[in-house]
Amino acid sequence: MLELHYARRAQRRTVELPVELMTRDWDEPVLHRMTDISPYGVWVKTSFPRAIGERIVMSFMSPHGKELTVFAEVTRRIAKRARRRESGMGLEFVDLGQRDRVALHRALRGLPPRRRSRRSLFRRGEPS
Repeated sequence: MLELHYARRAQRRTVELPVELMTRDWDEPVLHRMTDISPYGVWVKTSFPRAIGERIVMSFMSPHGKELTVFAEVTRRIAKRARRRESGMGLEFVDLGQRDRVALHRALRGLPPRRRSRRSLFRRGEPS
């Protein structure tokens, strides 16, 4: 029997959207690229992943065409290493209002789901 170790609140969707990030250490917004999104957070490709727990202000145009500026918290980070091609960080929305979350959820319905690698499936104990 398959044992689930991890459940998401919502499915992540593949996107290629610009996002401006602001931290307490950067003097002005820095442009990055988000590669997946859910109503609860995003994955951002960056050569400068911030510390887990750090708060970030992010501003982006959602798939439904609304500009959103929200606080987010770093919940995951991957630093670039020799065998890894890309680095990045997972950001969880901290103050996204219910109305915007529902609108974002609706806008994401038609987008393709994020594709997980065989390696990540194997690590989670799911059949490959």
